[in-house]
Amino acid sequence: MDTPARLAVTAAALLTLASCGGDAMTSADCPSPSTAAPGTPPAATEGAVTLRADAAVVTRGRPVTLTATVSGPLRYTAPCGAPAQLVVLDAGAVHVFADSPPERGVRCGDVRLGAAQTADYQLSWTPDLTTPVGSYTAVVMVGDQSEVAVPVIVARAPGQCH
Repeated sequence: MDTPARLAVTAAALLTLASCGGDAMTSADCPSPSTAAPGTPPAATEGAVTLRADAAVVTRGRPVTLTATVSGPLRYTAPCGAPAQLVVLDAGAVHVFADSPPERGVRCGDVRLGAAQTADYQLSWTPDLTTPVGSYTAVVMVGDQSEVAVPVIVARAPGQCH
C-alpha cells in the first residue's frame, strides 16, 4: 500500500516529467541541459593509428565524425568489405553502437605505406534522441592494427529535457 509521502514524491516526479514533455517548454520548466563547454576534440594514438573526433561534446541527434589516420612506414591488412570498425561503449562498457561500413576510395587489402604516407578512414556515430546523456568511448579498429579509443560526451540539445 502506498503511503501519502510516497504518493507525493511520485506525483512530484510525474509533474516534473510532464512539464518537460510539453510543447510550451520554457527554460524554467527544464533543468539546464548538460551541455559541457565544447573543449578540445579528443585524439589518441596507439601504434601507427591516430584517432581524432571532430568534437568533444556531441548533441543527441547530431553526428560525431571520427577519423583514424594510419601513418607509415607500415604494412598492414584492412579487409576491403570493412577496412575500419567503430564500436561505441557507454560508461558501463556496454556496446551501444557498432558499424563497419565498406568505404570506397580508401586503402584496403594488403596496404603498404611509405615513410610520411598516411591513410585516413572516416566513421561516424549519431546518438539518437533517446541516447542517455553522459560519457561514452568510441573505439576504432583499422584492419589488423591495434584498437584506439577516444572519449565522447553526449549532451542534450537545447529544449530537450530527457
